[in-house]
Amino acid sequence: MWEYRRDLIPLKRLINLANIYSVKIDYLMNLSDDRKNTKMYNDINMQVVAHNLCTLRESLNLTQDKIAQIIHVSRSTWESYEQGRVLITTIPLDVIAHIPKHLLLSFQSSLTLG
Repeated sequence: MWEYRRDLIPLKRLINLANIYSVKIDYLMNLSDDRKNTKMYNDINMQVVAHNLCTLRESLNLTQDKIAQIIHVSRSTWESYEQGRVLITTIPLDVIAHIPKHLLLSFQSSLTLG
């Protein structure tokens, strides 16, 4: 039950909630105090997510093994995320979101928005 932090919230549900309440996903995940969202989130493009995860890992100079270890998944699970076979869940996304911002600066310029 994700409402009580006992389970993960599906990413598509998170996007739907953000759209219904016109708030940012960052706000829902408690990553920002800025709640007002001025645009609707589109459906998830798994290939764009996969590309961005791969680009992020590479910009941090991490191997698939190391990033998998950091976010507490197997290397094969991370590989599935990067190949777009499986949509990353919100728990690993939350871990990634808490990577120090100075490490993410180089990643921002190479982000694909779809």
